[in-house]
Amino acid sequence: MTGTGGCYKIRVTHPNPSVPPPLFLHATAAINGAAVLVLQIVGGRLLAPYLGSSHYVWTAQILTTLIALAIGYLLGGWLTDRRTPLAWLFWMTLTAAGYLMGIISFVERIAFASLQWSLPVGALASAMALFFVPLLLLAITAPFLLKALPIHAANVGSQVGILSAISTAGSVAGALVAGLWF
Repeated sequence: MTGTGGCYKIRVTHPNPSVPPPLFLHATAAINGAAVLVLQIVGGRLLAPYLGSSHYVWTAQILTTLIALAIGYLLGGWLTDRRTPLAWLFWMTLTAAGYLMGIISFVERIAFASLQWSLPVGALASAMALFFVPLLLLAITAPFLLKALPIHAANVGSQVGILSAISTAGSVAGALVAGLWF
């Protein structure tokens, strides 16, 4: 606090000025959470013309998403512990977006190639081939966001809870948009 003539100004500074403000990091968590669910839902719809929309296709989408998230969270935690720059978070998000733009031209080829196997195996192979990498990249960002936030030992639980809730709220929004609008 600084005072001049009875007036006080409170100056709040982030401990590391090169780190984006928490609001930006929270928005990134919400957008990435939305992207995961949009990808899961739209991915199933992309495969439907070739593999149908049976429970096998949707199970494959869910399994691909869960496996990619689990591995991505582990890998992201490992990377952040090695002092990987925060810029990687944004490069991974952009890489996931670029990858997704590129897969549109391969959906038909990959889906038809997977028909050499039974539908359950083919649906999982297609989902993994098409959507695992971008989902993994989106999951890697979560530990980066957590590490970038100004968290102290006394409030680590509430901050992790807030970040998880914001990401999940983004997922809900993504599911609503992908399921009801697209």
